This record gives sequence, C-alpha cells and structure tokens, in this order.
Amino acid sequence: MQFWKEIQTINNSNTPLPTTIDNTTGSDKILKLWRSHFYDLFNFTHRETYDKTRFILETTINEVTVTVDEVSRAIDKLDCNKTCGLDRVYAENLKYCSNRILPLLSLCITGFFIHGFLPESMLSVVLVPIIKDKSGNITSKENYRPIALASILSKVIELIIMDRIETCLLTQSNQFALNLNMEQINAYMYLKRL
Repeated sequence: MQFWKEIQTINNSNTPLPTTIDNTTGSDKILKLWRSHFYDLFNFTHRETYDKTRFILETTINEVTVTVDEVSRAIDKLDCNKTCGLDRVYAENLKYCSNRILPLLSLCITGFFIHGFLPESMLSVVLVPIIKDKSGNITSKENYRPIALASILSKVIELIIMDRIETCLLTQSNQFALNLNMEQINAYMYLKRL
C-alpha cells in the first residue's frame, strides 16, 4: 500500500490507482512485476566490463578540469520543485546553499572525469511508473511509462557534459526533441504538412 501512495504522490493525480496490474495483485507482487518489467525494458543488452587501461585519452588537464563557473551554470539550470533521487538531495539544496560548495563540487567532478569513475550511488535511479493514457486500461503494464529519478549530482554532471558537447551535436530541422530552439507546435505543423 505504501508503494502506491508514493506513486500517487509522484503522479500528482487524482486518478485512482489500480489494485491489479496484468492480473497481479498485492503491493509486493506488483512491485516485483514493475521491477521485472523495467529491468527487461532497460537491460536488453549486457553490461560489459572493460579494461580502462586500454583507453588512453589524448587530453590535457585543462580539458578535463571542471571550473567553478561550469558547476554554477549547471546548478542554475536545475529545475526546482522536482522529486529527488535516492540521494534525497533536491535541486533547491544546491541552488540555495552557500557558494563555498562550488569549488568542492568542481574538484569532485574533475576527479570523476580524470579517473573515469562515478560511484554506484550516483548511477542508481528510482524508476516510477506513470500512466500514459488515463482513459485507457490502467490495469495493463503497457499503459505505463517509466520515469527515472536520478541524483541531483548526476544531473549536474550531465548538464556540464551537455554544455561541453552541444556545439558538436548536429541535428536536422525536423529533429524537434533534440533541438532546444524548437517548440512543440512546430513539430505539429511539420507533421500536418506531411
């Protein structure tokens, strides 16, 4: 029952959540169903371990170093009022804390980049099922899409990397999801013309 209460809070919806999903009942059994469904969905390939010593990066320390300004810009881009990940750190915690933390985060993220390592806790996410079509069959697992609640620090790192590589990303004019300057209405109008 606690599982569904948390899902209801995250969904922020008045839609009643089902007590049965694909003929599975009981919170524990439904939780196992979601775990299996999402595992199959996101782990269709095997994680390969590789020898990190085989990869020699031809970079200088300046290319790997994360500056305080980069960290500050990434934190400024974080959305407030979002659910936190497993680390229980909210975007607001970083946005409104002292600027004295910026050099520490800069050093920490630089260390991650230099050593090519992220702690497992930063790679772990909480997968939450969200109803796709509220007027559809809410007892079918196919009517749910997962959202991943990642740690805030992993989002900061993601934003830093995106800032660094976005000039290298080339998109076509009809790749609306990847183009930051396009609006949803443009995608609709383009589709309508076809």
